[in-house]
Amino acid sequence: MEQRGFNPDSFTPQQLQATIKANGPLTQKGGVPIHRVVLLKANKHPVVLCRWQTDPQTGFPVKQYDATTDSGDPRAARIYDGQNNHHIEIRCKDKGTWSGRLVSTFEVAQRNLKRLLAVRELLKSSGVQVRRPRRGDRRPPPGVPLRRLPGPERKRIKRAIAQIDSQNPLVDRADDPAKGGAFVMSLAQGEMVFARRWDPKSKEAVGSPDYFVVAKLDPPNSVVLVPHWDGRRAKGRKDEDGKKVPQSQRDDFAVPPSILFKCGPQDSQPPYKVRVDPLGNVVPVPHD
Repeated sequence: MEQRGFNPDSFTPQQLQATIKANGPLTQKGGVPIHRVVLLKANKHPVVLCRWQTDPQTGFPVKQYDATTDSGDPRAARIYDGQNNHHIEIRCKDKGTWSGRLVSTFEVAQRNLKRLLAVRELLKSSGVQVRRPRRGDRRPPPGVPLRRLPGPERKRIKRAIAQIDSQNPLVDRADDPAKGGAFVMSLAQGEMVFARRWDPKSKEAVGSPDYFVVAKLDPPNSVVLVPHWDGRRAKGRKDEDGKKVPQSQRDDFAVPPSILFKCGPQDSQPPYKVRVDPLGNVVPVPHD
């Protein structure tokens, strides 16, 4: 990179693509092309999973590394990037302050997996097929299809599934002081709140109340809001010469839940979550 006139600690992907297109791929001193590099950047929120291997003596799978107990060979751990955030759960403490916790997509998937396994065990214990017959099956799957059960039995199973769904929600809406207090609301990308804009200079909410869309969730617990009418890009557009187009960047702002609490439509009212139906009707959705 230094031989091509770039700072290795500060360059853009566009510059790298341009130099590769003009001068060919980056190479080592001997001229061998560089296809892979080791990034000197820590993964702050890794997802560590177990790794299994087959025991040569018994033929059964055993854990080479257990991510739950952190036992086994740590070099065999499976590590993935868990930076994607699914939603943020906002709760209110006794003194009226808000706090939030970001929930990753991996954690939500684990909650959903727990729910699906419970439904699977319910269906198997009730004698219901847990999967449809497939082409090439020599014999049909064990159990009876759900639609062929008597009406009272189907209603019982549906009630049991509804109970499992309520016991394993994807969004934890429980009031728990250990998690931050009473549940207020959850926010995910694309959802809307009715609030005012926060001015970091005056440290107060300014302007008229408006509907803001959650554009992004930034760690550790910041919510990026953008007006509902603003569909511009986060970093703006560039013209044919590579120069930034004026006023092409969206007008967003990021606030943690403790500051979002002060951005209500009125000083005595905190912001609240809303939903817009296909006809344009705005409906408040409290405790959601």
